[in-house]
Amino acid sequence: MTRNVFLVLCGLIAGLAIGLGGVIAGEPGDVSDPLVSESYVQGMSSFNLLELAPGHNLGVKGGSEVLVTSGELKVRNAETALIIDLTQGTELAGLDKLPRNHLLLVLSTTDADVILTADGGASVYKRGF
Repeated sequence: MTRNVFLVLCGLIAGLAIGLGGVIAGEPGDVSDPLVSESYVQGMSSFNLLELAPGHNLGVKGGSEVLVTSGELKVRNAETALIIDLTQGTELAGLDKLPRNHLLLVLSTTDADVILTADGGASVYKRGF
């Protein structure tokens, strides 16, 4: 009886060692087994540069990020917009214009786009929807 228990325990230990060895020896995140696809990373990390002429509008869906590099952008429908300044970590409220060179997260309290209007032209990087 003792010999049978010993053999069963040896078999279990050997099986665990082989199973764990395969898990530990594996290399997740290499070229053959990426953690995320390259196209996903490229899509998430790329901004589109937009040049807006004076008076032109930019519709931005909730969840998009905006970075104003030159000119001025004003929020046209501010009552349904929520804008978070990710650079400072603050919520922007009652804005006349969006700050330059700050990464902004644009949210909407409705399904409608947040409308940004260029006042005198503007250069804007936009990422998202």
